[in-house]
Amino acid sequence: MSMKYACTIINLLKEGKNPSPPKAPVVYYTDLDDRKILRVAKTFLAKDLLPLQADDVILEVSNKPGKIDNETQLFDKLRCQLDAIDLRVERAGKAISVQGKLQVEDDLRNRSGVKASGVLFAVSGFRDIQDFTLPRVRAHFIEPGSLGSAAELQTGDYLEAIDDVVIANSEQLLPILQSAQKADKVVRLKIKRSGGNRSAFAYVDRLLKVANVSWLGPAPTVVGTSDFAQSPNTQKP
Repeated sequence: MSMKYACTIINLLKEGKNPSPPKAPVVYYTDLDDRKILRVAKTFLAKDLLPLQADDVILEVSNKPGKIDNETQLFDKLRCQLDAIDLRVERAGKAISVQGKLQVEDDLRNRSGVKASGVLFAVSGFRDIQDFTLPRVRAHFIEPGSLGSAAELQTGDYLEAIDDVVIANSEQLLPILQSAQKADKVVRLKIKRSGGNRSAFAYVDRLLKVANVSWLGPAPTVVGTSDFAQSPNTQKP
């Protein structure tokens, strides 16, 4: 982050305002030709929020003049005015106004996940996740020399199931791994990994010895175990 944008955030914090960026599941075209334009490739925003469309070129934020070259500039101009957004957009060759609102991005301090056997599992944050039939939970980090590393798991692996139980989120994953650890059990992971030979994804079946299970982040609302609050493996972020 450049000093310019850092100063904006610091000044807003001094004013007691929330400088968090918007939660904006919008994917833009990669500017390979260095044309310095921000053009929407696909939007997953609800239409009652900000009605952008594919191929819209975002020109500027109406009350903060200045050409928008990239998403960083856009987010900087939108800070603290997410309830009333007015964008100048080029659509089908015409300049129009697109008005709406956006929610604030989730606080980084409230993100959570499960760490076990040297692997950090957490929900994927990809904006275009709806484009793919992918599991929600993925491996964000593999500790070198850990049981997870020995099982040949990779950062970016998607966890589809454990012992044939489909995994929907981190909260569901926690008690399953806690039970496996308590029983000194090896579990079978069904992994979805990018880079198949004749398919976009490859499926990998790995055995994992479960150890050192811990929850990272705020306590989940549903944990599946009654003694979670007293667990010594509960960690703060």
